[in-house]
Amino acid sequence: MQKSVKSGFRFSWLCGFFSLILITCVVSAASAADAVITVTTTVGGGDGGTVSANHDIEGGQIKVPEGSTVSFTVQANTGFYIKEVNFDSEANLIDSFPAGTFYFTVQNIPAGQYYFRATFERYYVIETAKLGAGTVTPHLGVDMVPEGANRSFTFIPDPGNMIQDVQVNGQSQGAIDQYVLNNIRDNYRIVVGFVRESFTVETSAGAGGSIAPPGITTVPYGGSITITVTPDPYYGISQVWVNGMPVIEQGPVSGAIQIPIDPVIRDYVVIAEFVRTHHVVTLVAGTGGVIKHSGQVHDLEGY
Repeated sequence: MQKSVKSGFRFSWLCGFFSLILITCVVSAASAADAVITVTTTVGGGDGGTVSANHDIEGGQIKVPEGSTVSFTVQANTGFYIKEVNFDSEANLIDSFPAGTFYFTVQNIPAGQYYFRATFERYYVIETAKLGAGTVTPHLGVDMVPEGANRSFTFIPDPGNMIQDVQVNGQSQGAIDQYVLNNIRDNYRIVVGFVRESFTVETSAGAGGSIAPPGITTVPYGGSITITVTPDPYYGISQVWVNGMPVIEQGPVSGAIQIPIDPVIRDYVVIAEFVRTHHVVTLVAGTGGVIKHSGQVHDLEGY
C-alpha cells in the first residue's frame, strides 16, 4: 500500500503479528543532499521488539542520499504485539493487532527531519471452550489481550440444560454464570461444562419376569434410581443389560436383584432377560388305575 505524505515523498507499509517499548527514528539532514536517520529506543517493562532497515545502521544512524527509498521492518518479540507505528506527523498506521511483523517503506525521501516510532505492548492469550449445549459470550476461541486489560465472560445454557462447572486454568470455579478477569497479566484457559437438567431411564423386561419401575422415568441430573428385576416362579434372570453392557457375570440368577444407578449423568436403557429354570409335570390317574413313578421325570413341556 502506498500513500502520499508530502510533495516528492511517498511511503508504503505492509502488515505481516504484539511494559512498553518505543522505538523512534528521527531523520535529520547531514547535508543538503543527505538524510540521516537516527534510531533510538525507549524501553519500559521489557524488550518488546525491534526495528531494522534495508540500509546499514552504524552508530545508531542510517545515512542515505536524498531521493533514496528506506524500508523498515518492525518485529514484535514473543509475547508482545505492535500497538502503534507513527511516521512524522502521520497518525497510527496500524488498524488492528499485527501478526508479529510490520513493514513500512519511505520512497523518494528528501533531506529534512522526520521521526519513525514503533510502540510495542505485552499481550496474553485468553482461550475459551465449552462442553455440552450452551453459549459463551463474547465468543469461543482465542483472544490476544493487552497486559492490564479486563475481560468478562458470560455462560448461558441452552433450554433444558444447566451449567455443571466452570474451570479456569484447571481450577473449578463452581456452577457460575459469569467470570471476570481483571488486570490481566497471565494466560488463561476457561472451560465451561453444560449438562442437561434431567435424563430418562427406560426399562423393559422379557417373558418370565418383571422390572420396576417400568417404562420411562425422568431423573434430575446427579440424581439416583434403583432398578429392581424380579423373575416369575420357575424362572431365573439370565441377563440384565444397562446401555448395552451386561450386569450378571454368571447366570441364571434366582430371586430378585437390584441395580442402583447413582449418579444419573446420562440417559439409560435397562433390559431384563429371563430363562425358565424349572418345569412342572403333573401326573393324573384316571378311573380304574394308579400312576406309579420311579426314576427320572422328563420335561414334557411342548407335548
